[in-house]
Amino acid sequence: MSAAKKPLVYHNHQAIAERARACPGDWVWGGNYQTLSGASMTARKVARGERPAYKPAGAYQAVVRRGPGPALWVRFVGDAESAARFDVIDCRPVGQVARSRRFQSEQPAKFQVCMARALAAIRGGADLAMAAWVADDPIKTAAEIEALAGLRRRSACSKDTK
Repeated sequence: MSAAKKPLVYHNHQAIAERARACPGDWVWGGNYQTLSGASMTARKVARGERPAYKPAGAYQAVVRRGPGPALWVRFVGDAESAARFDVIDCRPVGQVARSRRFQSEQPAKFQVCMARALAAIRGGADLAMAAWVADDPIKTAAEIEALAGLRRRSACSKDTK
């Protein structure tokens, strides 16, 4: 007697691509796969633009993460010109932009606390960019980098473009 096969799961790649395009630079869940090789093959096709939804080639990035099963994650990066325009016009609050990175962290609550402390230190006059860097706590380091990047994006929004 052979083991029962898992039913095939189909993913709506057009909807996934549209969600990724709606929030450039953020990782979007593209579905769980039965096998690691199936998810990896799809990730390669996404990056190469071999599926119609992800054209042109290089406009999307894809990675496979393991969890209860292999999961595909996709993000829209566009061409260099549109990526640069996105950085300048992204005036969302720092915490909103960092939300996806917080959830990708192994310890989202600690990431949030470290980021809040970093933002408070910067507002208090600390210069994290020039402070001595110690890589003993990767979550704290990632949160500080995200805080600095978020403030940089916000300052680009407040500059007069004349």
